Amino acid sequence: MIKPGFGYLFPKTIYINNCIYELKSWFKGWDNFVKRFLFEDAFKILDLNKKDYFLEIGPGGSLAFSVEASKKSKMVYCIDSCKNIPTYLKNRRKPENLNFVLGNCNKLPFANNFFDKIFISDVIPVLKNPKKCISEIFRVLKTGGLILTINGNNYPLLEEVWKEQEMEDFIIKINKKSKNKITANFYLKKNIKLHQTQSNFYKNPKKAIDVLLKSFRFCEIKHVFRVSSVSEKFICRLLIKNLANNGDWGFGENQMQYFNELKNLESKNSHELNSGLFLISSAKKR
Repeated sequence: MIKPGFGYLFPKTIYINNCIYELKSWFKGWDNFVKRFLFEDAFKILDLNKKDYFLEIGPGGSLAFSVEASKKSKMVYCIDSCKNIPTYLKNRRKPENLNFVLGNCNKLPFANNFFDKIFISDVIPVLKNPKKCISEIFRVLKTGGLILTINGNNYPLLEEVWKEQEMEDFIIKINKKSKNKITANFYLKKNIKLHQTQSNFYKNPKKAIDVLLKSFRFCEIKHVFRVSSVSEKFICRLLIKNLANNGDWGFGENQMQYFNELKNLESKNSHELNSGLFLISSAKKR
């Protein structure tokens, strides 16, 4: 069941010419079907309550997770280097307990032992010095406090899907539009470049996160894989079709139409999850 209004902030002023658009935006909520699937697990692990001081690092332009966290926490802070976010918030009805800070994760502008729970999703792989970020997280997290990270891999099954017979016409269509020959390997390299990811992270994400957390006094480290091989292939087919039909390097608009199908696939293949496209990791500060 898709929850209407997920991560949505109403505008301070709704004009007649955009009220239908805003109503549709509210109903659809944040249009990212993969992250919204993963965030269901994240909220269960975080188990936020009205006493919690919560921090999200790198929320991105929508602030969707922080918006939802503000409904469950005493106080929510989110920090990002994106300079467009203050303008977005200026025109939206922001919850009183939601606070945005323009900054970066290598120098968190918060006191020691300030937060009960900290969430960071798909940020660590883009950092040149992730140890500095984890050091700062450790500093501002209370003793016994929880860190939760979500990190994806770079579609390791894309090359296999690229060779599927049902993808053949889409691959031909992609290459008709491009000056360069687009292969699965080209797509993966471009994806890394687009997101400025440190490619070494993808060699063994679980080990990379484990080493980072153990470098500091984090304990009770737990890892959970999400998005099985069956679901990953489904996602890869969507990426190929969208590139062929719309020229977009991603999923394009109206992603939430795929949400229920992804959930159904995962419910049928949950037994497989000793590996997966995404890794959800949690730990506590000793």
